[in-house]
Amino acid sequence: MKIRGMNYRVIDDYFPEWIVKSMSAYFEIFPVTWSNSSRYRYKDGGRFFGNMMIQHEEWVIPEDLRIWFIQYLNGCVINDILKGQVTNVERILVNGQVKGQDGVNHTDHDNKDDIVKSVIYHAHGHDGDTVIGVDRIPFKEGRLIVFDSYEVHRGEAPKDNSYRVSLGGIYTYIKQNDMTLDEASQMLDKNK
Repeated sequence: MKIRGMNYRVIDDYFPEWIVKSMSAYFEIFPVTWSNSSRYRYKDGGRFFGNMMIQHEEWVIPEDLRIWFIQYLNGCVINDILKGQVTNVERILVNGQVKGQDGVNHTDHDNKDDIVKSVIYHAHGHDGDTVIGVDRIPFKEGRLIVFDSYEVHRGEAPKDNSYRVSLGGIYTYIKQNDMTLDEASQMLDKNK
């Protein structure tokens, strides 16, 4: 979708309803801390609840919180949604917001020459738009929003007393990790 110059794609109904509902229930009670910020320093604003799940391809949360969905989501992004555009997950972050905790405009990556994509997954809630540039994308559980990481964006808090949870993923492209099945087979044959 391209509106007013912003490049992004909204994907609805990618996951079956049972997965969307199951993940909503899971992330509604997922443990978070008051330590997330869209800015480098808390005093610059944008503080909200959150927890880093994956960083540089590695889990950074306790093993008992590692849910299958995150690996499934990464597989869907790398092998289908952004196939040929990304090869690695840089991070997956859980963002939790309540009324009054609007995010601030920010980018996930500043260099337009790098191939870096952001993926937002609306995990739990019913309110709190995702804003990319000046375009507002209403919150919908199960919705995926894909865009270049240098695009300015923010997550708005719910207007009522509900709880909004989104997952923020950053994916990168590393040429040596991008192999077709034939290339991988040829490498295996050489290693025999």
